Amino acid sequence: MRIAIPLVPAIAAAPVLTALLQKLIAGSRAVPPASIMFECTSKTSGREKGSAVESEVRIDRWHGRQMARISTNGRPATPEEIEKVRKATTTIAGYHRIANYLVAGARRSDEASGQIVYHLDRLPKDMINMGGDRSDRFLGDLSVDISGARAFIVRTNFYAPAFFSILFVAKVDRFDAVSDYRNGADGSPALDRQVQTIAGAQFGKAGETRTESPHSPLRRSQPCPVLARNRPCNATVTCMLQLRSL
Repeated sequence: MRIAIPLVPAIAAAPVLTALLQKLIAGSRAVPPASIMFECTSKTSGREKGSAVESEVRIDRWHGRQMARISTNGRPATPEEIEKVRKATTTIAGYHRIANYLVAGARRSDEASGQIVYHLDRLPKDMINMGGDRSDRFLGDLSVDISGARAFIVRTNFYAPAFFSILFVAKVDRFDAVSDYRNGADGSPALDRQVQTIAGAQFGKAGETRTESPHSPLRRSQPCPVLARNRPCNATVTCMLQLRSL
């Protein structure tokens, strides 16, 4: 007599998160994009091999609901630029994204300096989109500051250990992105500065681009009549929010 044995699908075990990881994830989720406002000044310089360096300076503001282009190379943003940035902004940089990297667990190392670093041997899915999801091409290091009352991630470094191609028209030889975080006036961690470097080739032309983006926290001096009515924001250099640097 043959006995039928039901097949039970294997279920992946949930990652074991240490107490420190749980605290870091909770701290990240406590500052969602809707709770923050900032101004970002991005300075990009790039050069193709054999060509002169080209640069651009952009100022953008996040109002808690949407991103608004303020100026490009010192001139007020055009309506077309404002609309383009509004449509293109699907992910906001900030401390709230830390949880997405750590929720699946990470490998811990205790450095000789006393600092704790969490290592990611592969970034979680949908973390980096470059002509498609390239997260599996990247590694990550997240450094923890435990000197204060609440531990928080003080720096992240995501990088590609080997070259990869994008849609058969571009090759990335080097990609390195560093983000620094600080504690704000209210004790909540916030993004302070990002530096991203990409070197490679597109359509056979080699080049390198570097973007440095310091972030300044903003506060609202009075309610915004545009966002209060849930209408698109047409922010200019003089914003209705009258946002001021802290």
